[in-house]
Amino acid sequence: MTGADGQGGFVILEVYDADANPTSKLVNVSVRSTASAGADALIMGMSLQGTGKRTLLVRGIGPTLGTYGVPNTINNPELTIYDSNQRAVLSNQDWSNADFVYELLAATNFVGAFELGAGTGDAATLSLLDPGNYTIQITPTDTNNGEALAEIYEVP
Repeated sequence: MTGADGQGGFVILEVYDADANPTSKLVNVSVRSTASAGADALIMGMSLQGTGKRTLLVRGIGPTLGTYGVPNTINNPELTIYDSNQRAVLSNQDWSNADFVYELLAATNFVGAFELGAGTGDAATLSLLDPGNYTIQITPTDTNNGEALAEIYEVP
């Protein structure tokens, strides 16, 4: 999304399933934008409805984007999931050092997400979250602001 004048800025894009009795469900959302520190973090919100916990694969990708031809990617993203009380519930700075890395690899393959190379510095985590509202923030762990991709997949 860009402004009519071709300039950038802040945008809120909302996606809803308005079907009262949905026969399908949203299984993946991703956003690519510049990620900077503080108020200029790449931020994506989500609302989990219904009952019971959901397993989600959440990723903050920077270095691997460069292998797909994306210029000026963030070198070392930090991924943080916040609940509706602004409390950090999960965080990751290097997916290959994450807890349950083998389960993370299996979930990546299961949902059809592209692979992340070991030691790339991309961030990812498996989360088991209760229904509620959350925000995912991607920020640089160094002074390198750049392009990043935030992804959320529901893992059945």
